[in-house]
Amino acid sequence: MGTWHTHPQRIPEPSKIDWDDWHQTLKEDRTGCSYAFFIIAGTHEARVWVGDYITMEISEIFECQKVKGIYKRVLDNSLEGYDNNKKN
Repeated sequence: MGTWHTHPQRIPEPSKIDWDDWHQTLKEDRTGCSYAFFIIAGTHEARVWVGDYITMEISEIFECQKVKGIYKRVLDNSLEGYDNNKKN
């Protein structure tokens, strides 16, 4: 379950309206799911966030690197310091 929409940006950035809507979705919507997915499609890329109905946390998710047909687990801290609840 979740929501999606488009932005006229090459690589979409969620707006304050998006963040507010996503948090409201986690507070009010009730489904049989544990998570909600929030997708924004830009003109060249799409980005995906997942919201946890229990903790109310929203985090961007990324595709793992694929090597010889197997997805590798990301163990580095390349996203350390990234504020996944940033409000523009």
